[in-house]
Amino acid sequence: MKKPTLLLSVIFLAPIMALADYSESTFSKYENSAWISAGFTEGGFSLGADYEYGADRTYGIGGLTRFYKKDTTTTRGAHGIFMFGAFVRPHFHRRAWDLYITPGIAIVNIDATSGDDTTSLGPFFQVGLLYQMTDTMALGVENMITSVWFDDDHRGIVKEDIMFRGRFSF
Repeated sequence: MKKPTLLLSVIFLAPIMALADYSESTFSKYENSAWISAGFTEGGFSLGADYEYGADRTYGIGGLTRFYKKDTTTTRGAHGIFMFGAFVRPHFHRRAWDLYITPGIAIVNIDATSGDDTTSLGPFFQVGLLYQMTDTMALGVENMITSVWFDDDHRGIVKEDIMFRGRFSF
């Protein structure tokens, strides 16, 4: 890495890191969290929102919703997906860092690019890493895999994404 780039990184990141609070102490202080997700997938811009109740300082329970845009303009295409579900989210805190895994189950509505649209039930799994920026805000990234069980046309993994995440505790 070049010296000017390193210097600029330190100048901009040092104040942010100095404001950081321990992730575990935030979880101990606030029981509720609102999460937002944003990213790009095959279909274009994707959005999501979660609510998590901190049942303990090491895990939370809650619900989520995701929207993935349908794309029929490319040769590959991408199904449109709308889902909502429930989860348990264990957290592994290390100072300002929060590594979490999230198994859950969701109702998944698939707007197919070809064939029949369907609504099915299936599991999802998330792995994410957040950095506690302030006492109430954490930012990071997440990988999510969504599957469906009961539809012959779409059985198995229907979506895998990487999204930017924000958590706001209250």
